[in-house]
Amino acid sequence: MAVETIIQVGDRAYWQEHWENKVFMREIYRMILAELQYQLPQFVVANVVVHMVEDSPHMHVVGVPVGTGYKKGMSKQVSKRKVFTKDVFSIVLQDRLRTFANEKAKIVLGEQIREKSKGCSHDLSVMEYKVLKEEIRYDELKRAG
Repeated sequence: MAVETIIQVGDRAYWQEHWENKVFMREIYRMILAELQYQLPQFVVANVVVHMVEDSPHMHVVGVPVGTGYKKGMSKQVSKRKVFTKDVFSIVLQDRLRTFANEKAKIVLGEQIREKSKGCSHDLSVMEYKVLKEEIRYDELKRAG
């Protein structure tokens, strides 16, 4: 089982005004990834992609959540439920990482970036995921030809 999280710094309006800063965005995302791995070592990162060609740059992080302390079977097991608790979502992913990202963005870019006003973390159901993948596939086919 793999889990994907998407991290976005700033909003569309900021990047439309400051597109020349996209080179620095890569460095900010490198720092955020390192902080994510520090704050959540039980999330073993397998792949990271930063999308810079869209209106609002964002980073896709795919990894495997590894829970520990199991009494039955192996002591370490893949477990989204054990790693991504409500506290991890609210404290680590939304509070600590957001604060860290804002601090680093201010240092690197020299200004505070407006936060995204909506669209916080949301787990997709299997059906929502399949619909999203089909929409992406449709858009790609439409662009290709």
